[in-house]
Amino acid sequence: MVEDEDIINEDGELIQNEAMEEEEIEEESEEESTDEEEAAKVDLRYFVKYAMPINFSLNLKRKREKRIESDDDDLDDEDLELVEENTGMTMNRSERKLKRLKKRGRDEPARRHDQMRDGIPLDETGEPLSAEDLEAKSTWHELFDYKADYLWALQEARREPITRDIKDMISPNELKIRMMTDEDELIRKIDIPERMQLREGIDGKRKLTPDEIEEETSWVSKFFAEKKGTEPAKVQDTVGYIVKDLSQELVEIPYIIAQRRDHLLPHSRDRELTTEDLWTIYDLDTKFHALIEARERLRQYISKLAKPDEYVEEMIPQAERIEELNNLREYLSLKYCNQIVRPDKRGPRKADKFKYYERCRSRGVQGFVKHFGIDMRAFAKSFLYRNKMHFPNDVSKYPEQAAEEYIAMASADDNGPRLGRTTAAQLMEDAKFMLASELAYDPQIKKAFRQLYQQNGEVIVSPTDKGLNEIVSKKHPCWPFKFLKKPVSAFANSGQFLQILNSEKDGLTNVVICLRNKQNLVEEMYQYMKSDSTSQYGVQWDSHRCNIIDKAVSDWLEKDMDKWLRAKLKADAEDYVLSACRSKFEKKINIGPYGGHNLEPDMLPRVIALTCGDEETPQDIEIVFIDEHRRISMLTLNDIRPPNPKKDIQLQERASRDRKAFTDFLRKKRPEVAVVAGYSSHTKSLLTQVNALIEDYNRRYREDTEDEIDVLVVNDEVARLCKRDSQADKPWNIKFREEKDKLKRYCASIARLVQTPLHEYTALGDDTTLLDLHPMQRLVHREKLKEALERVIIDVTNSVGVNLSLALDDPYLANVVKYVSGLGPRKAKGVLDSLGRLRRELGMDSQLSREFLKNEKILKPKIFENCASFIRIDGTAEPLDTTRIHPQDYPIARKMVCDALDADVEDVMECEPAATYVRRIMEREPDKLNDLSLDEYAEEIANIYRSVRSYGLYLIKQELQEPYKDMRAEFKKPSPDEIFEYIYRENDKTLYPGCFVPDVQIVRVQEKIVNCKLASGLDAIINVYRITDQPLSDARLVLQEGQTVDCKVVRVDKYELVVELTCKPNEVIDIEEDNSIVPDPYYDKAAETLATRTQKVARRPPQKTPQKRILHHSLFKDMTWNEAEKHLEDKRRGETVLRPSSKGPNVIGCTWKVAPNIYQHLDVMELPKGPDGKAKVKVGEYEYSEIDELLVHHIDSSARKLGSLLNHSKFRTDKAALENYLLKQLQWSPQFAAYGFCLDPVKAGGFLIGIRNSLRTETVYWHGVVVPEGFRLNQMNYATVNDLITGFKKLAGHSLAFKANRN
Repeated sequence: MVEDEDIINEDGELIQNEAMEEEEIEEESEEESTDEEEAAKVDLRYFVKYAMPINFSLNLKRKREKRIESDDDDLDDEDLELVEENTGMTMNRSERKLKRLKKRGRDEPARRHDQMRDGIPLDETGEPLSAEDLEAKSTWHELFDYKADYLWALQEARREPITRDIKDMISPNELKIRMMTDEDELIRKIDIPERMQLREGIDGKRKLTPDEIEEETSWVSKFFAEKKGTEPAKVQDTVGYIVKDLSQELVEIPYIIAQRRDHLLPHSRDRELTTEDLWTIYDLDTKFHALIEARERLRQYISKLAKPDEYVEEMIPQAERIEELNNLREYLSLKYCNQIVRPDKRGPRKADKFKYYERCRSRGVQGFVKHFGIDMRAFAKSFLYRNKMHFPNDVSKYPEQAAEEYIAMASADDNGPRLGRTTAAQLMEDAKFMLASELAYDPQIKKAFRQLYQQNGEVIVSPTDKGLNEIVSKKHPCWPFKFLKKPVSAFANSGQFLQILNSEKDGLTNVVICLRNKQNLVEEMYQYMKSDSTSQYGVQWDSHRCNIIDKAVSDWLEKDMDKWLRAKLKADAEDYVLSACRSKFEKKINIGPYGGHNLEPDMLPRVIALTCGDEETPQDIEIVFIDEHRRISMLTLNDIRPPNPKKDIQLQERASRDRKAFTDFLRKKRPEVAVVAGYSSHTKSLLTQVNALIEDYNRRYREDTEDEIDVLVVNDEVARLCKRDSQADKPWNIKFREEKDKLKRYCASIARLVQTPLHEYTALGDDTTLLDLHPMQRLVHREKLKEALERVIIDVTNSVGVNLSLALDDPYLANVVKYVSGLGPRKAKGVLDSLGRLRRELGMDSQLSREFLKNEKILKPKIFENCASFIRIDGTAEPLDTTRIHPQDYPIARKMVCDALDADVEDVMECEPAATYVRRIMEREPDKLNDLSLDEYAEEIANIYRSVRSYGLYLIKQELQEPYKDMRAEFKKPSPDEIFEYIYRENDKTLYPGCFVPDVQIVRVQEKIVNCKLASGLDAIINVYRITDQPLSDARLVLQEGQTVDCKVVRVDKYELVVELTCKPNEVIDIEEDNSIVPDPYYDKAAETLATRTQKVARRPPQKTPQKRILHHSLFKDMTWNEAEKHLEDKRRGETVLRPSSKGPNVIGCTWKVAPNIYQHLDVMELPKGPDGKAKVKVGEYEYSEIDELLVHHIDSSARKLGSLLNHSKFRTDKAALENYLLKQLQWSPQFAAYGFCLDPVKAGGFLIGIRNSLRTETVYWHGVVVPEGFRLNQMNYATVNDLITGFKKLAGHSLAFKANRN
């Protein structure tokens, strides 16, 4: 660790101040020698600014303007003379062809502003000064006439020379973003991999000692085997090598995979370790570093005590987890809080949670504690090891008697305990409090409880009142664990606990972690605590001892275990989700260029990308072409559809011109692959048109089938993010306009994705966390997800390698240099800047090589060791620089070449012949390496160098035969399922036979078939025999264009990109039944039944016998409210029942169906007859002349308004469906906020408007209600849904940062 008094040189080496004394003295003398020159410059600067007369300043201004016109910046001779007079300096004069004549000689210097005529001052032309000039002159004399007035400024300037640093001109936050702080510079200079320096919570520059390495090997093996479900002995040898590489050799995981593979294979008796296993060991290594550093801090903490605690000293080496060390620290804080000194040295520091304990001890209660005869350490060991070692000593007195005697003794002794007016009962309680505290904070007790909770812990989930009302649908994400009673061990390999914690955060569930068979455990603790005495005294003392256990468990231990286990289960769930995200992300980026195995190294396919705009405003067809050198060309067309006689002639001519322009563009650019993507329903038709045109082009212009242009559909998730981010233009030196050219940016991203997926995903930077990788990734902290995805990029980048020659010329390729082993953002920037500077100054392209990077100290030794084999350099004299072979293995590679060619070893080892022979093997005779016996050579190396290199030799041979062979997966054409998902964002989990689909938009109605569109833009059809339950001959009799209907999926055709639906009432009625969603295996059905029964009883209205009343109306039924609901269950929305009411003879109950399983109950009051003799009816704030008017203007009007809301494209059945809809909308268009509607599950006749501003924010809900005149929101009425949306946007714009959507 670098101390404050040390400094670091350019090579990252530590230099003590004593070694630098002479250089510092020389620097001080040089600084003193320059003080006079600096002071002179300051004198001149201050003089010119302050000491020159105002009229001369005006004169200089005029002269300056003339000099600007003549492009001459020198002062003239008169001004230089004036400077000489005032500064005493001799100024250099530039030679001039002509000099101005002087009115005075040099022997008679005089200031022109001192010239007088008749007592009136004159200006430089000899004219009297004006009043304004005289006032200015007087002001100047008051301020600057005396040198003493500004002498302080000159002295300050001499003491503090003015220096300009770029860091002084940039804000601290900007410096941090640009990685220009002093800390960044230190990281850049130290010869340790950057990512190792930045490991959180530890000193990344510390190397472990051999003893610590041995301890870490055992520690990591134990926890790694526990995590992977194997035995520590099977992996301990392998883990030992890896730990040594990480903690002593300071090499990163990619280097270990590539160069230390022999350490992994022969010593793993169980299985070969994967890359993910190595990263797991890397994380465990970080945790071990944190453990030993925490151990050292604890020992420093103990050193502050007056007397060391042997109990803690004994347990420190046994602590295997950070929480165990924290328990020891808490124990010390409890026992010795009066001895721990505050940082300000003003007195002891007492933690608030130990304040009452310390108060009891200071009053002398601790003296009475001894009467309980408890040896807490012996009891803790008994409980931990399940062996009774604790035998309390009973006092031959009753507890109350002993307390009274102790109080009497304290009262009689002036120097004894200060109990004051404490009673015997209070003294007993205080003593039991102290003992319970000591028991609860004993480190061995806590360790035992952690083991018990981990083995027998149980998570119990139950819904809150809010959850009971909201978690009613199987589609709700919390439904599988609405009632849960699950063992802690069953949460392994699952991310469910993150969902449980999130539901608790939202107030939907209550989560409790408890211990199964808790009472049995407590009874066992009683046995370890009780004495063996059977006397009356012993029985009463044992009773109080058991009370101590009860208090410690309920007040402290249960709470601590709940907190600890929550954190552990959350961390395990996050690890599971992150592992799934890494796996899916690796499949996305570990893919070569399209046709990569048929391409030469570093060659890219020629790609053309097409799209046709978004759903809202279909735009022109944007086309972007990128060639193999990443040069970009663009084209915009309007219509490339095939000829249609029904279209207008002008439209046909324009389409014909566009098709010809597209064909000409293809002939000119000669792409190898065409990519179609989009985020609208028009993408399907565009794909059909492009397929037809390219098929015609291939037939006419491509005779060889291998040269035919392929048509692909790709995942546009990266392009969707890039189209809204102007930063994506920078690597290409193209400035797209934000709105108009966002489709061009979208197309460019698609094309780049086909050329090199790794670089395109890497260019997203922090936005990689916005990719849809796992359903629960939003529940993981973004920084953790970012680090997990960066590790995938590191693995793939080092597997592929980085061509440094190309990265220097292409910022897009240079973006991955920071992921090379040993480097990072700071070190990569330093390397690229250094090489760029050398290229500009020396033109060193031909000299660039791995050896050059090391010799010129562009890469420090340890950084060079980490990254050398992953940096490829073309055009160098050393052909091995184009391979994955590490420079330290160059002698082995040359020896293999020597043996393969039967050449003289000494010749091959020389520089020039070696390159010739190696190039010969690599380019012309690679098969000769197959004749070598590498196993014998490996044995020879093992005998000489005591190292195993068997696998490494085969890697060297492979690189000599196929330098930097691309190990990535081949870019494959997407399957129909993938195309279906790429275009419509639908998959087997979101759209399947039997799936309920609400709000299907009817676009065309024919006699036998109905054409529809889903919300995703997917085309759908409904056959006439799937419309009604009764036979129907013509669909136009029932359905019409623009109508929305609820349907179920019958069949999904992913080849034709169409879905077949049914809207038969008897098939669509059960929309909640979804057999694909099953509850958790540990779902607590008994608790659900009990809660349901309790809820029904709580909601049951008081049993009142309604007065029977007959209302002469066709809708009147003699039934209760629940009978009315059952009656309306199979009726249409808006159907009404009038019924008797229990609220009085003048009240009529009115029940109408709002939606399936939602009914509104209204109380209709009959008002007394008015002056006109007519009786009115009233419901709420509305009055009507009769029942029929109420039914028409209140019920029917509300039903129509509600229907218009239900038929809106943004309406969803419940909150869970609305949440999924908003999430999809944000994934499709992240630049806009997403909003939608659903019915209020609590208030019948109400609705909710949910708005979600971004993927990182939560949904905000607005409550509204349907009224006869429209929709009421925030005490405002709106007549139509569109008016409601407009008003809502205005309200939302005032209340939150709302990105208004155009629809």
